[in-house]
Amino acid sequence: MARCVGTRGHVLATDISLQMLSIATQRAVSENLDKIIDFKEGNAATIDLPESNFNSALCRLRLMFLDDLDAGLSNIYKSLVNGGRFAASVWSTSEKVPQLALAMDTVRKELHIPLLSPSGTPGPFSLSDDNVLKNSFISCGFKDIGIERINVTVEFYTAEVYTHFKDITAPVLAMLADQTLDRKEKIWKAVTEAAAKYVKNNKDSIVLDNEAICIVGKK
Repeated sequence: MARCVGTRGHVLATDISLQMLSIATQRAVSENLDKIIDFKEGNAATIDLPESNFNSALCRLRLMFLDDLDAGLSNIYKSLVNGGRFAASVWSTSEKVPQLALAMDTVRKELHIPLLSPSGTPGPFSLSDDNVLKNSFISCGFKDIGIERINVTVEFYTAEVYTHFKDITAPVLAMLADQTLDRKEKIWKAVTEAAAKYVKNNKDSIVLDNEAICIVGKK
């Protein structure tokens, strides 16, 4: 986005992780974009943002993890100028997102954990219902809502590389927290074996087609 804006404007990037922001800052400097983009730590629901200041806001595959979605959307809404737009992407239902569901479902089966989570619980698939997603935007003041579903294809060199993919590691580690080291190793092996079923074109690479939902709203 900083490249897109260039010298015509400015970008503020926010994240709850200081480590992520540190890496992003280093990248901005290395690409001579540090004069165009600033970084700020904070949770979307509580971060202090200037009101009526931004022409647009973006959120990539993170809204569904907010503990207080309404507060987050309201905070973003207030930061936009009149007519400003907020665009976000979230994951579709679990069966359409093997990139995440493959590992999580394998671990659940191994540990005999129920597949269903309580309604309203934040998680990777908690905003997979178009109506729930759209209504959350409307209730916070957004109008002229547009929704589109897109395919996101991800390729991993091997099944082992998939098993160590950071986006699946965190939720799996949480589920394995109370397991013995031997049990953890066996379950990780089961995840690798499950991923190997997605080998494509007689190669070692794993190809996963995932569905994401893109939504945009106007202030």
